[in-house]
Amino acid sequence: MDLKILAICDTNWQYAKKLMEAFCEKKHHGFQIHVFSNVRELKLFTQKNELEILLVAGSIMSEEIQCMDIGKIILLTDGEIYEMFSDYESIFKYQSAEKILKEVLCCYAEYAKPMTGMYFGKKEFEVYGIYSPIGRCGKSTLARIVANKIGKKKRTLLLDLQSYAACMEQLSDEELWDLSDMIYFLRQGKKTFLYKLDSIVQNKGNYDFILPMKRPADLRGVTLAEWMELIDKLATESDYQTIVLDFGNDIMELSALLNRCDKIYTPILLDEDSKRKIRNFETVLKYENSEKVLKCIEKVNLPGEVGLMHWNRILEEWAERNVMS
Repeated sequence: MDLKILAICDTNWQYAKKLMEAFCEKKHHGFQIHVFSNVRELKLFTQKNELEILLVAGSIMSEEIQCMDIGKIILLTDGEIYEMFSDYESIFKYQSAEKILKEVLCCYAEYAKPMTGMYFGKKEFEVYGIYSPIGRCGKSTLARIVANKIGKKKRTLLLDLQSYAACMEQLSDEELWDLSDMIYFLRQGKKTFLYKLDSIVQNKGNYDFILPMKRPADLRGVTLAEWMELIDKLATESDYQTIVLDFGNDIMELSALLNRCDKIYTPILLDEDSKRKIRNFETVLKYENSEKVLKCIEKVNLPGEVGLMHWNRILEEWAERNVMS
């Protein structure tokens, strides 16, 4: 793979070195990382190497650096505004290295050329769907359990496709990027999908996830073609081997998207109302000629009389026996 070069230049050597080490722990960003403590060393390096991104302390930014052959310059600031260099994007330096890297990749994705030498089209790739027409049946809990189970062996991404998602992973109000941003980026037709993806994904133990859309209208506005494009790009332009889709009922052409799944897990309750909903769901699939979906469905029976904690245990035990067994 043709790795591009990202450099960090800061007179605080310890800060720059720790930031570099934290970046290097993230294995999927596609950059070589170099660190410099002064402008002279940086200049000598750029004379012999093509530098794609420079993170430079705002306090040492200069016209000399502006004249260097560098693809994109981003200022690391402590909150101070540098009016002479106000045209450059800036990132607050005293936050987690993970957030800094995400902001860097998000900025870079807006102008970068596609990565070269990176193609994942022939890798094993599976789509797991979690769906039930029955409410309050542990569906989202099952989605997280399945993603965690598969994620122990394969690189896995969980996508929550629900309105008003419970989203226990919601980190804070500071998290700006969610699935809406990913879809909007695809709509722009830009070719730097992997950079944008890496700037948005979060991690939860054995799997990654993208924060769900905050507005139901945004979810309902995504077309089947756009969902398919996203899945295809995950298959060919990322190193994810598995995605788990936690479906809600507001997805456009739900049965067609379920048809993209290799396996569908459907938690069900055993009361008569729940059985009736399942029968109606299956009838609709037959009416829509979605026999493939019917064949892919594996039902997960849940006793209605137990509490939430017991449901979690039952689903954990079921996944241990049935998912990738």
